[in-house]
Formats: sequence, C-alpha cells, structure tokens
Amino acid sequence: MRCNFIFGILFIFILNSCDLFSTRIADPPIYGTTTNPPATTPEQLIENLKNSVSTKNPKEYLNFFADTINSIKAFKFNPYQKALLQYPSIFAMWNLTSEERYFSSLVLKMNSSSSPFLSFENWRWTKFQSDSALFEADYNLFFPHKETGMTTSFKGRTHLYLIPSKSKNWVCYRWDDFETSKDSSWSLCKGYFSN
Repeated sequence: MRCNFIFGILFIFILNSCDLFSTRIADPPIYGTTTNPPATTPEQLIENLKNSVSTKNPKEYLNFFADTINSIKAFKFNPYQKALLQYPSIFAMWNLTSEERYFSSLVLKMNSSSSPFLSFENWRWTKFQSDSALFEADYNLFFPHKETGMTTSFKGRTHLYLIPSKSKNWVCYRWDDFETSKDSSWSLCKGYFSN
C-alpha cells in the first residue's frame, strides 16, 4: 500500500515536471520548400530570382546560381567598384556561401509581414548560342529591413551570364553589378549584410 502511494506521488511529480499539456513555442519558419518551377529557360530563371526575393526564400535564391557540382562553371560575382573598395575582404572570397549568408542575414532583419520585391527595366537578352545567354537590365530591389544605416531601395544595372546546368535547368555563373544611383547598388547591400 505504501509502495502504491509512493508511485502515485512520483507519477504526479513526473507529470507536472514534463509540461506535457503546456503549449510549446513555435519553431521558426523553414525555408526548405520549393515553390518555383524548374528553370528550363533563361526567362524562367529570371522569374525565379524575382520570386525568391519576394518570398524571402534563401533556398530558392541559391537555386539561381551555378555550383561546381551541377555546372561546368563556378559562380563569380563582380561587385561595383565602390563596394569592392568598401568591402575588399568580403568580396575577395565571394562565393555561394557568401550569397546565402548575405541573403539570409537580410531576410532575418525584416519584419515577417514585410514585402520585398525585385523588378527589372530596360532589359535586353543576348543569346550567344543555345547553351548560353546574357541578361542585361536596370534593377530595382526593395528590401524593407530594420537597419538604420542602410537604404531599403537598391538600384543599378546588372549583367547576368546564364548557362544550363547538368540537370538542364538554367543557372547564373557570372554576375556583374553596376551602380546607377549613388550609394544604392546591390553590391553595397551584399557587402553590408555580409558583415
């Protein structure tokens, strides 16, 4: 009888200490889902880039770039000269990990209800062959982050060199960035949010 009493007390103690019936804290959102269609054309790849920005999805954003596993070329980013001088150590070693770090950092510095967007104007396609293309355009990137030391609107001109990967989806292997409006290039955004 005494044994049953001790087990009863012990059972109640364990039940209370485990918080089995309490509400748990929600997990942070996971950006692992794929929402963009396969980039089977260069045009679809550009649409996927815009969608990954508006959905704030780092995984989709990284799908835009060539990697050495699935492509014959490695990705290279050529920043605007002023950004290169301002962030020399960051851009000296820029790679896919750098792209992921900057984009994820930028997304984390936004309110969950914020709506970023990317648009292209004055664009032009140059298709060298069936297996390579150049997309040139003026861009307007709006990222409503909470940092006070950096603009939320980035403007410039971009040259994106595209090729199909081994899986036949198009990817960007070279990105050249040019400033068209003082202190608002995408290069400065990348440098700032990589720190």
